[in-house]
Amino acid sequence: MNRVVMDGFTFASYAPAFIKCRYNGQYIDGGEQAGVGHGIGMAIGAAFGDPEAKKRPIIALMGDAGMGIAGFDVETALRFNLPIVYIVSNNNGWLTGMKYLSYGKNWEALGPQDQPLGEEFLPDIRYEKLSEVFGCHGEYVTEPDQIRPALERAFRAAENGKSAVVNVIVDGSITSRQCYTLAYAVLWGQIPWDKLPKRGKAIRRNLLFTLPWDEAGVPPMPMPDPWEPISEEELT
Repeated sequence: MNRVVMDGFTFASYAPAFIKCRYNGQYIDGGEQAGVGHGIGMAIGAAFGDPEAKKRPIIALMGDAGMGIAGFDVETALRFNLPIVYIVSNNNGWLTGMKYLSYGKNWEALGPQDQPLGEEFLPDIRYEKLSEVFGCHGEYVTEPDQIRPALERAFRAAENGKSAVVNVIVDGSITSRQCYTLAYAVLWGQIPWDKLPKRGKAIRRNLLFTLPWDEAGVPPMPMPDPWEPISEEELT
């Protein structure tokens, strides 16, 4: 069986709905630690511990932030000829989509003193090329129809003992479902109401429901669905 290691804060919000496990221990994540970057080492450990891994490579679902933290340890995977496919969901930063819920598309909500916030990286970093320097198999994906062929090549490489990195450029407007929870509504409480984007207002209105919204003249709003893509209106 293939084992799946889950890394990446945003990735972990959506991918599990599409993963079907048949055995205990087939899906591994950081548990309550909710960290990022652990996927590199956890996949290495899983490959060492599973004698079937050479037939069915380990899959590590990563974010680009996790690759930035621990990505150079792909050298360890390659040095031991471990059959691992690292799939990087590259949204160019840490929770980059949350700006459409909170700080505004240019991170402008709190003024120039908070720009930049350090959330966004250089665009489209080529993590697969960094890994190729060590000798890993690398794939770069920018379109949906490129995904399957890239994965097929990566899995063939992994089955032959060559660890692979598949760098997939994804929509940066999508953010973790955790950003639609009470914790984040409180976290963003310092942002003035009139500076919040449309979704941020709806999240605050629904989750901080004990506030005197009616007295303030703020009508009820439908709670946004994190699965619903950001609209063109929200992007402009």
